[in-house]
Amino acid sequence: MRNLLLLLCALFLAQGCGDSRRLGTVSGIITLDGQPLPNARVNFQPMEGRNPGIGSYGQTDVKGEYSLTLIDEKAQGAMVGLHRVIIKAAPAKGSQTDDKVPAGKDVVPPEYNTNSILQFEVKPGHNEANFDLKKKK
Repeated sequence: MRNLLLLLCALFLAQGCGDSRRLGTVSGIITLDGQPLPNARVNFQPMEGRNPGIGSYGQTDVKGEYSLTLIDEKAQGAMVGLHRVIIKAAPAKGSQTDDKVPAGKDVVPPEYNTNSILQFEVKPGHNEANFDLKKKK
């Protein structure tokens, strides 16, 4: 009986020590008109429920690759569920885009950032979320 009681106490304590949020890891590649989009900020914001939860963010590298971290920086990934995806990127100094885009202006069209139409369903386990953004012509 004593061993059973100790086992139950250990299980109870172990449950209290972990992160109770349901998370999935998320990584992917962001491209703009088929080219990797470096230095872009990627935000995932949960959309479901009254209090949808903590958002996640990532930063693309020179290959357009990113992985997400919770905004509170305590865990890798994003909360399980439907997310609104926001992608922002300022032009790189000295780039071809730099000449065509005014300072402070985002190179990503508004339908992918301020007025984002992008959504992604995060599931438990690993998720690959690639986005090929298109500029209007």
